[in-house]
Amino acid sequence: MMSDYYGKNKKKPPSPLPFSVARVNLIDAPYSLDKTYDYYIPEPLTDSIKAGGFAVVPFGGGNRRQIALITEISDHTDYPEFKLKTIYGPVENSVYLTPEQLSLCVYLKETTFCSMGEAVRTIMPSAALSSVSEYYEIAETPPMDSDLTTLSVYSLLSKVGPVTRERIQTECGDDAYRKLPQMIKKGYITRQTEIAGSASVRYQTFYSLAKDTDSIKEDLKTIKRRGAVRQAAVLEALLECPESAMTSVELRSMTGAAASVLKNLTESGLLKEEKKDLYRDPYAGQMPEPQPDDNVLSP
Repeated sequence: MMSDYYGKNKKKPPSPLPFSVARVNLIDAPYSLDKTYDYYIPEPLTDSIKAGGFAVVPFGGGNRRQIALITEISDHTDYPEFKLKTIYGPVENSVYLTPEQLSLCVYLKETTFCSMGEAVRTIMPSAALSSVSEYYEIAETPPMDSDLTTLSVYSLLSKVGPVTRERIQTECGDDAYRKLPQMIKKGYITRQTEIAGSASVRYQTFYSLAKDTDSIKEDLKTIKRRGAVRQAAVLEALLECPESAMTSVELRSMTGAAASVLKNLTESGLLKEEKKDLYRDPYAGQMPEPQPDDNVLSP
């Protein structure tokens, strides 16, 4: 305890935690549960979890997956540390709220008695937070053990690319489904979560070289010496058209690289990432074919 100038005791400020905490509000929480919740941020996610972004968190006794708005990153919490749940990860292809938009959401919640989710949807497109999809893809580390179940999952992801856990369970069995968390922990695969918009709105990520070609070629030599095959393949693909950008889907299908590979290259300053809203016509391809005209004009 410390004493102030008037002799009154006041609590000593808590010591900073050795880890970061995400303070969030659930997007779909009813008004009775609309409050701030704290979640532990594991070290690999510290750079991707930011205030104003959206994340997937476990909530309730069944740890149901919920979309949450990250309102603050802190090194303190009022919850017992052992009760903090771990945040699942950021929502890919989602928008970020600016500090002004985040403050506006808080203002709307406090002055109009709406929920935080209602405030967010007031200032965002209705399709931006429609649903969440989850899929798995291979990581940089290939499996080194002889577990047939692990090898079957890795083989499936290598052949067809990112797949849902339902497909893994269907094609590789229930045992493979149960081993997914263990495979993620060992670094064999990664789990990605993204917001799937409506038929008329979609977010697509484009990548381009962040340096001139001579510098990239020098970095490429170092990457090849390290044995980072996927990273090298991505850079070589972009070097073939250095003035153009390629979508994440194009790069991953051409090189077999996981989303984590593109993220690492971006964080290393080798790639530039740009997200664009793609607006599509929901009726495209559904126009009726012209019918022959049977009416014959008289001469």
